[in-house]
Amino acid sequence: MEQIADEIRRLQGCINDLISVLAIPALWRGQESAQIVSTLLDVLVGMLRLDFAYARLKDPVGGRPSRWSGSLTPEI
Repeated sequence: MEQIADEIRRLQGCINDLISVLAIPALWRGQESAQIVSTLLDVLVGMLRLDFAYARLKDPVGGRPSRWSGSLTPEI
C-alpha cells in the first residue's frame, strides 16, 4: 500500500511540473531571448533534477552563436 501512495505522490509531482511548464510562456512576455533561455534552463535544471543544462543558439541573422548555462549551484 505504501508503494501505491508513493507512486501517487510522484505522479502528482509530475502533473505539477507539467502545469508549471505550461505557465512559463506567461513569464516570457516582453523578455529578451537571453532571459527566456536562461529561465527555461533554470526550470529544466530544477524540474529534471539536473546538475546543469546548456543551450547554444545561432543568431538567425548571421550573428555569432549565443551560449547559456544553468545549474543548481552558483558559479564560482
